[in-house]
Amino acid sequence: MPEVRATFWDNMAKTMHMLSEMVAKRAGRDADDLAVRVFAGALFGVAMSLSFRSIEQPETNIYAEFAEALALLEDGMPL
Repeated sequence: MPEVRATFWDNMAKTMHMLSEMVAKRAGRDADDLAVRVFAGALFGVAMSLSFRSIEQPETNIYAEFAEALALLEDGMPL
């Protein structure tokens, strides 16, 4: 199991790095910029959360919920 866990985390890190590079390019910033990494992490977290939700509730409109989640991020995550 440790090998599977290590592979899982390695793939997560690679995905986060790719997402950070895409965000950085669009924003005209460096991929290692803290704001870029935090923003990419928030997007990644939204995607993961909605992926789990769509498995648990297949009728979920993932596109509508993604848009709603982005609006929550934009509004500063009011709870």
